[in-house]
Amino acid sequence: MFRKPWFWAVFILISVLCTAWAVMNFARAFPLVTLDVTMDRSAAMEAAEELAASRGWGPTEPARQAVQFNLDNQVQSFVELEAGGKEAYTEMLAGDLYSPYSWTVRRFREGETNETEIRFRPDGTAFGFRERVPEDEPGASLEPEAAQALAEAAVADGWDVDLDEYELVEASHEVRPGGRIDHTLVYERPDVKIGEGRYRLRLVISGDRFTELTHFVKIPEAFSRRYQEMRSANDAIATGSLFAIAILYMAGGCVVGLFFLLRDRWVIWKPALKWALVIAFLQALVVLNQWPLLWMGYDTAVSSTTFALQQVAIALAQLVGMGSVLALSFIAAESLGRRAFPHHVQLWKAWSGEVAPTATMLGQTVAGYLLIGIFFAYEVGLYLFTARHFDWWSPSSALTDPDVLANIFPWLTSVAISLQAGFWEECLFRAVPIACAALLGKRFGKPWLWISGTMILQAVIFGAGHANYPAQPAYARLVELIIPALGFGGLYLLFGLVPAIVFHFAFDVVWFALPLFAAHTPGIWISRGMVILLTLIPLWVVLRARWRTGAWGEIPTDAYNAAWVAPPAPERAAPAEQTVAGGLSPRLRTALPVLGIAGLLVWGFSSNFRPDAPVLENTDREARTAARQKLASEGFEPGGEWRELANAQAPLGIADRFVWTEGGPDAYRQLLGRYLPLPRRVVRYAKFEGDVADRAEEYLVFVGPDGAVQRTTHRLPEGRSGAQLEEDAARAIALETLRSDLALDPETLEEISADPSQLPDRRDWTFEFKDPAAYPLDTGEARITISIAGDEVVETGRYVHIPEDWERDYRNRRSIAQIVQIGCVVLMVLLYLAAAVLAVVRWSRGRFDRATFAIFFVAMAVLGAIGLGNGF
Repeated sequence: MFRKPWFWAVFILISVLCTAWAVMNFARAFPLVTLDVTMDRSAAMEAAEELAASRGWGPTEPARQAVQFNLDNQVQSFVELEAGGKEAYTEMLAGDLYSPYSWTVRRFREGETNETEIRFRPDGTAFGFRERVPEDEPGASLEPEAAQALAEAAVADGWDVDLDEYELVEASHEVRPGGRIDHTLVYERPDVKIGEGRYRLRLVISGDRFTELTHFVKIPEAFSRRYQEMRSANDAIATGSLFAIAILYMAGGCVVGLFFLLRDRWVIWKPALKWALVIAFLQALVVLNQWPLLWMGYDTAVSSTTFALQQVAIALAQLVGMGSVLALSFIAAESLGRRAFPHHVQLWKAWSGEVAPTATMLGQTVAGYLLIGIFFAYEVGLYLFTARHFDWWSPSSALTDPDVLANIFPWLTSVAISLQAGFWEECLFRAVPIACAALLGKRFGKPWLWISGTMILQAVIFGAGHANYPAQPAYARLVELIIPALGFGGLYLLFGLVPAIVFHFAFDVVWFALPLFAAHTPGIWISRGMVILLTLIPLWVVLRARWRTGAWGEIPTDAYNAAWVAPPAPERAAPAEQTVAGGLSPRLRTALPVLGIAGLLVWGFSSNFRPDAPVLENTDREARTAARQKLASEGFEPGGEWRELANAQAPLGIADRFVWTEGGPDAYRQLLGRYLPLPRRVVRYAKFEGDVADRAEEYLVFVGPDGAVQRTTHRLPEGRSGAQLEEDAARAIALETLRSDLALDPETLEEISADPSQLPDRRDWTFEFKDPAAYPLDTGEARITISIAGDEVVETGRYVHIPEDWERDYRNRRSIAQIVQIGCVVLMVLLYLAAAVLAVVRWSRGRFDRATFAIFFVAMAVLGAIGLGNGF
């Protein structure tokens, strides 16, 4: 049937009709936002440079710039799910209160803390900025009223914001180590609401400099928790698929399957390794292809050379890791398929000079492309139906993505990612399980029962593996991809991997390359042409082979799997009459234990085994009892739905390193237990049932090494009602807490900050003080925080504030170690892979100590299970 002209005429007609229908209904099935991006990257950089020069924003020249086109996904999800739906989101995009899409230009300079981010709307209108000022830079100490007047005057200077339409809801201040006072003012539009969200504007005055104007949407905590719950369901389905892939496909199909094939000399590994390295190399190039965008995440404390080396090291690690997984998958898929399906063409000969110029390979290749339109019509039809009748949700999208154009080669990313997905997923998700099922069916009978069951299983695993995309319900992607997965499986059963790989690869390219075809920038036709040219490479290979031979031929018999014959086993040489004993020499066998004992003695006598911090003397049960007694004294009895959990912590961090380095052991011991935390047990009380927003409430009780309760924390849901205290009333509660709970004299402390948080039905406050009398170092500060929810003190804490310069220097020193660490991990992975390959080969040839392996494998598996259960 597949050779009949009428079949291809009908096939082409169906594909064309499906493509036309999918194009006409695409916007109805996948909601698109109308986004008029009239500013491009170069215009954004030019506008940012002009604004920085005219307003005196840092850093000092010459400054570098990086650009990114951003989408506020959280705001989009909130509006579409709970604040009016897609229509309300479209209205937000058309309005002028907030732009979820924006250009962000980062101006920075290596080694400088001072930097600026400047934001623009897609049409080029200035939308806000944030200048980061070093904490120790001196500046003015304005009163709140003067800072507010300065901020409001600055907003009126060219920012197109009418503050008369806003009301001030939060005003905080913070005394910086350099002596200046920074003021943060948050305004809200009372007349315009978006569901339970609020349009807000944040202004910051650093000393007497206007350093931030940021528009944002205050999203309710309840939504964030509901959305997190929804996303956790997406991730749980994907995690289940990951376990199935690791156990069934990688361990079962690839490792065990290859073991039996190696034993029969049925494995061909060189072509698979070459293809794996090529595809992995392309994935590493994708990382480096995004070079202009990578600088948005550059830490200016680190040298630019070190940062560049880190990115190269990451690309190298990806090359090794991805190449290893791809090679194993390709070897297993081809070898298992060659044994399971004799009627398939040998995969590594499919594009050879004898096989490519045949009508069969032409048909399989063209069929892969023709199926794109049919499956696009399926996707469009499915989402039209489910959105209309079952209220399925997927985020609206804009086809325009200017960040794609920021890549060095905009066409590379879509092609490289699609090639990896098409080749690897078809090998691992289709060939490995289906070929294994066919072989098991031949071995135990009823092959089609094995294959039918596996077809369903692979479709479920494939769909679940893509379920971690944001969608509602959580199983939407699973249901969506079951039919395509069955189609991919059917293609493999009938024809082998070639048409499935071509179809999967080209289908993904269409999705990933859409932004290139929606853009209208100069020279974009080059990227479009490269995408089309590279996507059609399988067809070019067939046509080139046909041109060279001059006629369409038939596939040679020896190109089918049935013709492949395993090479004969090499003859083993007769054992020599006298053999040399292997292993270590007698002297070395004697020296090793002696050296080991000597090393232990040196380590034992030269090491200080006395800890600098007290050890935990209380048990888990005693800590729980102390926590319950403490909460009972405060009027809380944890029962009913409340669950009690506990763990031990040794919170050694960068603050400990800072104090020890700058002040030595004496300063460290002086601050330990006061401003540096001791080892402790933390008892947590939380609810895991009921309304997800209400479950935000929980208690934490910190029990010290001597069994005494150090402090408690009471976390309240954002929606819980409470008092609306003014600053002086809240400060009075904080000062009383210092006296009564912390036994500190407020007269010896200095207030650092007072930070309010206006919630729907209460106002929270956080006060911060520094304790100069109890701090022995010349740099850094000992600080105390007190958090008040309404009129309830919910948390107190102490910590050491680390100077910004010291922390930046520490990050710079650590950056070199991170490069070495990545290199060591890559080397270790290569060694493990080499050892695993050698072990499997020796096992397949009967030169493996199975008993020793079994003992160690079972012992490690049991210990691992015990450890997992013990820490549950």
